Amino acid sequence: MHFVDIGFSLQQMAYEFGVTPAALNAFFKDKTGKNVAEYVSDMKIEIAKELLVNGSMSVRDIGMELGYYGQNSFIRRFKQQTGRTPGE
Repeated sequence: MHFVDIGFSLQQMAYEFGVTPAALNAFFKDKTGKNVAEYVSDMKIEIAKELLVNGSMSVRDIGMELGYYGQNSFIRRFKQQTGRTPGE
């Protein structure tokens, strides 16, 4: 399952690897310093930054491309992680 799919979940990822969600999160945190959700969120925001610099996609389209339910949830998460809105 691809991490930008809206249906992506820790449970599905753990199932794919044949482990429990708790075990996968613990392994992930041991290797990366972040749990799965934090890591995926960070990856999405880094991709969003690249797409914003490119300038060929709207904020709405970037949010949808990265698996956010709507433009507002994407803007909110972007601002939480960067301190700025995507438009800034």
